[in-house]
Amino acid sequence: MKDIGINQLHQGSLHDLFLMYSFIVPNLQREFSWTSDDWRDFLDDIHLTRSQDREHFFGFMTFKKEGNKILSIIEGQQRLTCSIILMCVVRDLLYELAEEET
Repeated sequence: MKDIGINQLHQGSLHDLFLMYSFIVPNLQREFSWTSDDWRDFLDDIHLTRSQDREHFFGFMTFKKEGNKILSIIEGQQRLTCSIILMCVVRDLLYELAEEET
């Protein structure tokens, strides 16, 4: 079997991944295409895992190291993008709540 260059398996959290790296979305990736049903499934799954006091499994992701702290996304771009969008929405809601309290 030909070696395709996958030589490191790393298990960790999205939190750690976002703190440690910047990302490049290469041209081979399709545009973000989640539908409202995809979002609903994602949010329902997060709600379920939190109600069961367990962590959410985001699936396997594959990256190519491009620099010291830069990764090119090979697999997982849709999931990473939706996670970032969700975090931005939560951030914006928290900013709005803080402004209402002042």
